[in-house]
Amino acid sequence: MDPDLINAGKETVTVVPGAAFFDSALSFGMIRGGHIGTAILGAMQVSARGDLANLTGRACVHRIITDLGVLDVTDRGLVLAETAPGATTEQIVAATGAALHVR
Repeated sequence: MDPDLINAGKETVTVVPGAAFFDSALSFGMIRGGHIGTAILGAMQVSARGDLANLTGRACVHRIITDLGVLDVTDRGLVLAETAPGATTEQIVAATGAALHVR
C-alpha cells in the first residue's frame, strides 16, 4: 500500500503493473469526450430522464445502481430491473423520488 495514493473513498490503494491513474478533470474529460465506454459515478442525483443533477449531463445516465436495487432509465422513465438481496419492491418505490415502473 502506498499512503500517498487514495481512491475516491479515501482508502489507500496499491498499484499493480499496468495500472494507470489520473486526476478527476482528465477522467471527466475522457468520459464527456466519448473516450470511455462505461463510467460508474457515485453519489450523484439522477432525474427520471437520466439527467445528472447540478451538472451539465443531460440524458447521460442509463442505469442507476443503489444498495436497494438496480433501476434502468428508459423512455418510459425509471424501471426497476433488479432488487438487492433482502430489499423489497415496496422499499425501493418508497425510497425513489421519481415515478418508478415495476416490471
